[in-house]
Amino acid sequence: MSSLRSYTWDEYYASFDDWRERKRAKNVYSLTSLGPIDELLYVMSMLKNKDALNYLLKKAVEAKYEFSAYDLSDFLFYYDKNLAVAAVYNSINVLTEEDMEILYGIADNELIKDICAKRNFSLPEDLIAEEEDWKEWEELLEEEDDDDDDYFDYEDDEDYEDDEEPIKIGFFGALFGAAGAASALDKKRPKKHSGRCDGNCAKCPPHYGYRYGRWYYGKGHAHGCEFGGNKGDGSLW
Repeated sequence: MSSLRSYTWDEYYASFDDWRERKRAKNVYSLTSLGPIDELLYVMSMLKNKDALNYLLKKAVEAKYEFSAYDLSDFLFYYDKNLAVAAVYNSINVLTEEDMEILYGIADNELIKDICAKRNFSLPEDLIAEEEDWKEWEELLEEEDDDDDDYFDYEDDEDYEDDEEPIKIGFFGALFGAAGAASALDKKRPKKHSGRCDGNCAKCPPHYGYRYGRWYYGKGHAHGCEFGGNKGDGSLW
């Protein structure tokens, strides 16, 4: 039985456009090497087989290829996460502070913070704002917990008189009081996005495909904003 044919990168790339998808994906595993990064990215942009794509990325990671932030964004979104993160670290020396803005919203925050620390970059402004929002929210929750503790401490106080006549406020008084308290608490809470495009792109929260009121993740994709903006279909919501 004859062994499967192997392909140099030049042989594979020269025939790539003539092959059907099935043959393109199958012959990936017969490659003896990888070619220039622009040719590799072209092949990866045309292939649809996810296993073949991850195999190419694995080989690129092993070969220490360095990629742009836009390419890394694609990897983080579509490819095996561990391979994509390894590609980010391989590319650490070519990434810039501006690239951190591109990766924010796609890469995990901890990954971005680690890269920024290693390169002595400032954190993306939106990441700083996000962490400040979370801090405010946690402080608000702590205040609510403290209020609950004070309430139970009061009930447990040995001087508390069970026989004391309660103040009767009536049904509507209780109803309006509860509504007022809920309204006040709601004003303190950070507003959550509805998950659908409201037309206010400048205030749209960070997500794949759209940030700062602009399209930001590069070109060559057919996927729209997952909130439904820019004619996206909102398919993730």
